[in-house]
Amino acid sequence: MVESITGDAKTFHVDLFGRFGLVTVVFFVLILVIFWDAFDSISFTFLVALAYVAFIQIGTYYICTVVVSSNGIVLYRINKADWQDMTTARQVSFLGLPYLKVERVKGLTWWIPLYLTKLDEFQMAVVMNAPVGNPLRKYVDA
Repeated sequence: MVESITGDAKTFHVDLFGRFGLVTVVFFVLILVIFWDAFDSISFTFLVALAYVAFIQIGTYYICTVVVSSNGIVLYRINKADWQDMTTARQVSFLGLPYLKVERVKGLTWWIPLYLTKLDEFQMAVVMNAPVGNPLRKYVDA
């Protein structure tokens, strides 16, 4: 496991205004449709749905991070893995959002979001920090 994050660590956040934002808006519309008749006024329904979207967006920005350092990766602020723990990496899609599915020696399979605000900088950080032969580095180099 990664013991600590050093000063060379770079933090990347999901892009809230890209495809993820579109998926959030779709759920916003679903909430409006489902609960339209449950509230007394249209404006209250809209405000509740808007507060939900704002809560999801702000929470996502602060929680859904990928930190890359010379020690390894920290996913969603709590899941830590060193570079040697990763065995395979391949791109997959869920609800139209791209992820990097990473199999690991220890622990569960990771789904690293590839809809980051600075995807090119994320890829560069992986190349600069991951050892040669690491599955993430192979994916980025390909």
